[in-house]
Amino acid sequence: MSAAPAATSHVLFSRATDPAGPGYAVSIGSSQIVDRLSVRQGKVTLDLTGATVTATNASPATPSIAVGEYGGAPTLTVVGGTLAGTHA
Repeated sequence: MSAAPAATSHVLFSRATDPAGPGYAVSIGSSQIVDRLSVRQGKVTLDLTGATVTATNASPATPSIAVGEYGGAPTLTVVGGTLAGTHA
């Protein structure tokens, strides 16, 4: 995707990758505010290039940051910036 998310967006990463492989990288070049961020499959590297991504959903029932919310073994690696959330 090449468009920036909106403050109400639920950003989903759900692309299966080989567990032994490198996974995939997503680059975000500017600070963003989103409602939720979820990694549901695969190995994701989030390259923030000095930016901050803030997930603001305030409900403990739907955490602002979730990795593996439906089971499995997805991973999230954050480099080059800050990922902040209300609930994780």
